Amino acid sequence: MINLMATLSALFCVMLVLRIDLSYRLYEGVVALILLTLFSTGVGLVLSAIAVKFRDMNVTSRMYDINVYGEKTTNNVFLTAHRYLCPIIYTMSFLPERVQNIVMLNPLTHFLIIFRECVLYEENISIKILGVGVLETFIMLGIGIYVFGKRQDKFIMDI
Repeated sequence: MINLMATLSALFCVMLVLRIDLSYRLYEGVVALILLTLFSTGVGLVLSAIAVKFRDMNVTSRMYDINVYGEKTTNNVFLTAHRYLCPIIYTMSFLPERVQNIVMLNPLTHFLIIFRECVLYEENISIKILGVGVLETFIMLGIGIYVFGKRQDKFIMDI
């Protein structure tokens, strides 16, 4: 949450420097942030339930990397691969159609498209993309609540 606030404040500073008008469409971007927060909560509930049972999951899914300061850091292999499948620094129009279909399978793509439509392009939110994003959010949140609820009584035995 702290990272989100720092990023949003940097975004607002850049918008002010570039003299971009703050329109009401910017407030529609909050919809994407709320959906992303709920989706992430569902993912976090599932991962926390799995991490209690399989404590070595954090160790096996990491590889070590040296950052620019020469410090040894861990980098989750799966998160790195997932990051490249998210259209964060590129738009979908740069990709061939075959690759676009693969990238659209990534659930975070819909949240990024919603946010990009509101904040960058100042367009109306696509009802189709919004519907898919809402559906993904509530499915993931439901799965997270279900898995965590089923496993929570066994946490004490697994610790």
